Amino acid sequence: PWQAEAVLKLAELHDDLLLVEDRRGRWWNGVGSILVTLLCLTGVILWWRGLKVWRRGLVFSWRSAWPRFNFDSHSALGFWFFVILFIWAVTGIYLAFPDPFSQFVDWYWGPIDTFEEERPGDTVLRWAVRLHFGRWRSHTLKTVWVIMGLVPAVMFVTGIGMWWHRVVVRRREPVRA
Repeated sequence: PWQAEAVLKLAELHDDLLLVEDRRGRWWNGVGSILVTLLCLTGVILWWRGLKVWRRGLVFSWRSAWPRFNFDSHSALGFWFFVILFIWAVTGIYLAFPDPFSQFVDWYWGPIDTFEEERPGDTVLRWAVRLHFGRWRSHTLKTVWVIMGLVPAVMFVTGIGMWWHRVVVRRREPVRA
């Protein structure tokens, strides 16, 4: 049915960016995951504003002017969702480039003797897939995972808004004068 076909196309978009042949889309997804991992790490460094004002980065006010609201919401969402965004980014790297992770598990825990044997590293890799895709038995957790999946889009939009205000608007101001 068309509904199943739509879900498969959506999964193809998420996994391979609709570039299925030669795994090119998966490779680009891995590159994007590496970049998001770097964004998370640099975001943590930029988020820290010192001991006196660190609490300000935890909340935002709906009544603020647009630039302040945009900055504060980006900062607060980045703080509260850092761990899950970082997990999604790192697991995205694993899903795009699984061989180095599997080779590390084989190197650290040794090769598998039987298929029934499960090493701690295999458990971590299995949980990486579960955490990335939100494969839970509870529909409530699945719903929460879908809603949290919107956070990267909000972070992208607020980040573009901050860039726009700091770069584009400031360049235009001297021209007006």
